[in-house]
Amino acid sequence: MYKFLRMTCAILAAAGAVASIFLAIYFGMVAFMGCLAGTLLLFAFCLFFKFMQEEADNKKTPSSVGDAEGKESSREEIPEPDPTDRAADAGRRSEEKNPLPDDRPSGDKRG
Repeated sequence: MYKFLRMTCAILAAAGAVASIFLAIYFGMVAFMGCLAGTLLLFAFCLFFKFMQEEADNKKTPSSVGDAEGKESSREEIPEPDPTDRAADAGRRSEEKNPLPDDRPSGDKRG
């Protein structure tokens, strides 16, 4: 229901924006401002119906919120690297020395 209302308001707001330009040309700024105010009201309704649709979807699936919280708490922790592992330590040292990759062509001798 809200999706239909949201789509209808969005289409009418777009049509109103286009119509307001023609009203400004043919009838003046007062007609332009009136049409623009109606267009902004339709756009506000579009945002309101989007909010109401999201609220209705959240009420339909309340278990998905609880599942997301449960997944965060049951997530396994990443183990710390072994400090005696010299290969990992050597890799970190090489990254510290040259943090950026060398993307110059092999023939380029600039320093």
